[in-house]
Amino acid sequence: MFTTKINYVYIIIIGLLAISNCFADSNDLPYKEGELLVKFAPKANGKQKTANERNQILSSINAGEVKRSYKMVSGLTVVKLPEGHKVKDTLPKFKGKSEILYVEPNYKYKLLSTFPNDPCGPNIVDGGQQWALHNIGQSGDLADSMTEKEYQEFRETVENSGE
Repeated sequence: MFTTKINYVYIIIIGLLAISNCFADSNDLPYKEGELLVKFAPKANGKQKTANERNQILSSINAGEVKRSYKMVSGLTVVKLPEGHKVKDTLPKFKGKSEILYVEPNYKYKLLSTFPNDPCGPNIVDGGQQWALHNIGQSGDLADSMTEKEYQEFRETVENSGE
């Protein structure tokens, strides 16, 4: 009984340590020195600012220049700080700027896994190796999984077979 309680204590401690890493303080996370992620507000007409317009805003506060912009997240830009400027010293310069929605350090991240880690999966017989199987539609309707051309060929085949 005593060893069972100790085992539970170990499990709880390990669980708490694992959870505590999820709630790490953002000041403790590693980031790329000399770079910021800045999300610029769109223009009044709803269009995004050009790289030149973004650079003008950055130069007005002496905060570097546009290094890269992302298309997936409109307005999101990697900003390269001027030589010798530190991220923590530059962040306050952006405070209160209406042209900027948010700014944060360019945090480093590490991809832990590139393949689903599911040893059992829904199909235990196959050992969870279902990832390469052909998808025939989530709704059960065969037509949902086909392209328009495939569906037309399928319809013609069924109609011609007399079924």
